[in-house]
Formats: sequence, structure tokens, C-alpha cells
Amino acid sequence: MTSFWHPFADQAAVAAGGELVIDRGEGVHVWDEAGRRYLDATAGLWFCNAGYGRQEIADAAAAQLARMPHYSCFGDFANRPVLDLAERLAALAPVPGTVSFFTSGGSDAVDTAVKLVRRWWQETGHSERSLIAVRRNAYHGMHVAGTSLSGIPANRQGYGELLESVVQVPWDSADALAAALDEAGPAAEAEVRALLDEPQLRPFARVWLVQQGLEDPRSLDRDSAALLMAESLGSILDQDGPDGLLEYLGQLGPPAEQADVLGDLWRAATPRAAELLGVVARAHPSAQVAKAARKAAFKLRTTTRR
Repeated sequence: MTSFWHPFADQAAVAAGGELVIDRGEGVHVWDEAGRRYLDATAGLWFCNAGYGRQEIADAAAAQLARMPHYSCFGDFANRPVLDLAERLAALAPVPGTVSFFTSGGSDAVDTAVKLVRRWWQETGHSERSLIAVRRNAYHGMHVAGTSLSGIPANRQGYGELLESVVQVPWDSADALAAALDEAGPAAEAEVRALLDEPQLRPFARVWLVQQGLEDPRSLDRDSAALLMAESLGSILDQDGPDGLLEYLGQLGPPAEQADVLGDLWRAATPRAAELLGVVARAHPSAQVAKAARKAAFKLRTTTRR
């Protein structure tokens, strides 16, 4: 074994089996020192999607290295390539006024993102907003913040106390995320209320506050009310299936009243609402209600594409 300490490796296994030394690459293939060729399906470590042996990339890198390989951008310092790249990214980004903070890799990016978001809430008077929810099995890098957020037990064990105010939920369950907020109780209220200032998240925040008894249901706007209805109907669909959902809708009143309820469901603008409307459109015995569901589903699709 060489003097190199391999990351993400069992050093004993490396010592016993030896190292696979990659020597060169061309296109989507790499060769080891023995001349064996491999298809590089992972693009290195997901960072060489452009492929190997790209002469134009090598020439551009060589020209920049000859002109100036690096200079700090602390304070008011900058260089032309970093400014040009930031402007190009801003032009491509869907959010007006986008700025870029460049890092050396994913782990750096995750640590910086955690620091930026917590600092933002400190500076805007919401220091109580420190809770970070992460999904199990998720990978967020191996710096301190990324290790703290890791949903992979082997990546976070054995380092002692890491970042506080981190909660893990199953990767595929919005209900588990809601339950985590419920368990946080009063500690989560301030963080959820802060979301009322964010238009895209406001309906979700209002629904949660109403469900916790912290807001009067009459305070809900139409979007929030639609989201609350979608969540309620979704729970019925999960527990009782399509037949149970249709039975519940029947208890709301005659077809005209059911159609009114479904007519606003597009405002929830969630995959859950789309699922519910699809079930009703296909299975409801009333043509009036099924038509209202199809119309709402169409409005939902056209709204989310904007």
C-alpha cells in the first residue's frame, strides 16, 4: 500500500487488495496502469460529465493557468473569469437578482448553505429559526455541517456531538415531516410563522398552524383552505381508498356542493391535489362532480407549468 490515505475506504481492505490506479481517460472511458479499459459510468465522482480528453477544455485551463492560476476573492477582490461565470449563471437562473457564491465542492457548498440560512434568520430577527429537517438516506457531504445532516448512519457516527437542531424524517413521507414539526410543538411555531412571509410556503404554514389550533380556521385564505382540504381528503384516500373518498364526498352534500369543493382544489397546487382530482374524475358516479374534478385538474396543471 502507498502512503496515500483513501477517503471513503476501508484502509485494511485497500492494503490487502491493493490500489486500482487510473492512468488516463478519453470520452466515457478510463484506463488503469495495466492498460485495462473501463466505462466510467459515474463520471469520476459525478463531476466529469463533459467526458475525458476534451482538448478545448484543456487549452482553456492551460491558458488561464498561464495568465493567473488563482487569486483570492475576499473583500473587494475579484477576477474576470469568476465575474463572467457569475453573470452567466444569473442569466440562466429562474430567480431575478440571483448571485453566486462559489465553493470548491459539494461539502463546502452544503456547509456554506447551512451557515448562510442560519445567519439570514439571525440578521432578520428570527434567531429562533434554526431547525433543519433532513431526509433519511440523504448524503450532504462530509464537512461538519454535511456530516450533521447526513441521513446515512455510517457517515455521522463516531464523531461526538455535531450540529444541534437537526431532525431526520423518512425520505418519502411528507406526513413524517409534518409529524416532526408537530413533535417540536411550540419550538416549531415560531419557525412556521416565519414562513408566512414567504408566498410559496405561506399556505403550508397556515394549514399547519390551523391544525395545531394556533390559528382560527376562518383566517385561511382560499389557497390555504384548498391545501387543508387536499390534506384531509388525502388522509381519507390513504385510509379508505377511492371508495371511502367518494363516500366522504357524498356526505358533503349534493353533487353541486361537491363540485364547488373540488373546484377550488387546484389552488393547493400539490401532487396530492392532482392525485385526488384524478381519482374523482375517473371514479365519481356524478358527471357534474367528475367534470368539476377534470376542470380543476386542468387548472392545476396549467398553473404549475407557469
